[in-house]
Amino acid sequence: MLTQLLRPLLQRSEAREAHRASDLDLGLPIQPQHQGWLGLLAADPRRLQSEYARQSRHEGLCQPTNPDLGRLLFENRVYRWALRSQVREQAQRLSQLLLRAIRTLAHALEARDAYTWGHSARVSRYAALISRQLDLADAEVAMVSLGGELHDIGKIGVPDDLLLKAGPLTPEEYRQVMEHTVIGDRILRPLLHNQPDVLSIVRSHHERLDGSSLPDGLSGDSIPLAARIVAVADAFDAMTSVRPYRRALTVHTALNELIAHSGTQFDAACVEAMVGCSDALELKAVGLTQQVARARAGGPAERPRYSRRHSYRF
Repeated sequence: MLTQLLRPLLQRSEAREAHRASDLDLGLPIQPQHQGWLGLLAADPRRLQSEYARQSRHEGLCQPTNPDLGRLLFENRVYRWALRSQVREQAQRLSQLLLRAIRTLAHALEARDAYTWGHSARVSRYAALISRQLDLADAEVAMVSLGGELHDIGKIGVPDDLLLKAGPLTPEEYRQVMEHTVIGDRILRPLLHNQPDVLSIVRSHHERLDGSSLPDGLSGDSIPLAARIVAVADAFDAMTSVRPYRRALTVHTALNELIAHSGTQFDAACVEAMVGCSDALELKAVGLTQQVARARAGGPAERPRYSRRHSYRF
């Protein structure tokens, strides 16, 4: 109704905007801070008219000369702004609630297996330390940490008899386990569609630099940096944790494994950053920094003594 009365005074774009907002005039409550704003503007018609004129010039709309009409239009616009703000805040709260629920689910999944309890939390911590060592911005560190925490969420779709198998996996079983990356991406995409870097961690943290892994066969820099960071953190925690199919490797041996596969399976800069985190992690790894430097320069890295005897799966 309001649109029909004002249409002769409005440009077509303003009329369309008012028509789209007509269903908002339902008496819905506005937050107190917005009510105060409306009251202040309504009590000062000149300020109201001036503010509406300024907004109109900015948006290329008509400028009504009637102060009452200007007040009606501007109050309607403020109401829409306030309602949109409330909708955004509510959507953000809902998103945070769902994310907390997903995090809880990720940690609950690990409770099925005493060997992997706390794995995601440790990977998240290691990934954050590597990110800081690489001088990433705080927002990027937080993103990588979140991706590390959620990287294995897709294992909810993998049978327990495969995840908990004591012996080596067959090629077909390995392919089924690796499906957890795709399943995790599918689970989280509706919730984290605006955080593609986190999704890339979940999907690509098992990709190898030489392009020989699943699910997409990415190689080199086509693998997102965040996923390369979590790949190193994930492998390190897997190797230094007790699993039903092998004993835990020592920190020294695990770092040697990372170095030996630097440039083929793992990103060399991320491996170097992992070694640089030794002090923060209270690790003792003598002489490993020099080996990483040789690996980055293309020279031979010392082959760990236990590379064949203690295969790792993560």
